[in-house]
Amino acid sequence: MTWALTTLRDVADSPLAERLGWTLLHSVWQGAAVAVGLALALILLRRRSAQARYSASCAALACMAMLPALTFLRITGTYRASDAGATDDVPAAPVVSVMWGCRPCRTLPAAMQMKE
Repeated sequence: MTWALTTLRDVADSPLAERLGWTLLHSVWQGAAVAVGLALALILLRRRSAQARYSASCAALACMAMLPALTFLRITGTYRASDAGATDDVPAAPVVSVMWGCRPCRTLPAAMQMKE
């Protein structure tokens, strides 16, 4: 029993599990955005043929299938406060470069640093 729990904890703490978790979280808002886009497209296409509405729906479905895979590939890792030289335990924040290729700022500019 102990071996199974240790293995499960090791798998849950792996970078792959973290990437999968963040991918699932991002797929929620991405799916919602695609659904809103499809709803608007269907409103605009209401007087068009059923084929046009069907094509728009298929395109939305394809986007919903591709976005999680692309998100998984774009999640680069985890930014921890210790990477910036901090000593306090601060919860990890995901480094996600899904939309514009954003990268984390490893250190704060001097004007933004806290005075002691």
